[in-house]
Amino acid sequence: PVVLNVYSVGGTPLMHVLNSACHLLGSGAFHCGVEVYGEEWSFSDLTGPSGGRAAGTGVFASLPRCCPSHSFWERAPMGETAVPEHEVRSLVALLSGQWPAESYDVCARGIAAIFATSFVTGWASARSRAG
Repeated sequence: PVVLNVYSVGGTPLMHVLNSACHLLGSGAFHCGVEVYGEEWSFSDLTGPSGGRAAGTGVFASLPRCCPSHSFWERAPMGETAVPEHEVRSLVALLSGQWPAESYDVCARGIAAIFATSFVTGWASARSRAG
């Protein structure tokens, strides 16, 4: 299965409360990762050892529903993939070179914050209507 794992940005209790309130209005600040073959892939402007942006790719893997610095919110199943695992890994490796950490932009080129403007809008709207 392929799953969109959604996180409240920041992982703090305050941010979780704010997102809970904003979610009722179809908005909020969320990070997303795509889970496939037991690994979750995300894109962000990773922090390097010096505290600045990391050099290299902004694509990274984590255990499903365990993305560092964010608190897990919800899973949104996206269906199945017919692509074999080795091809998924090859594709991620190829795309990693095209998504450097320095190109991350929360509004223009990133999946870390969603403000009711994309596919996740449908997810958020459907979830808020469902209760």
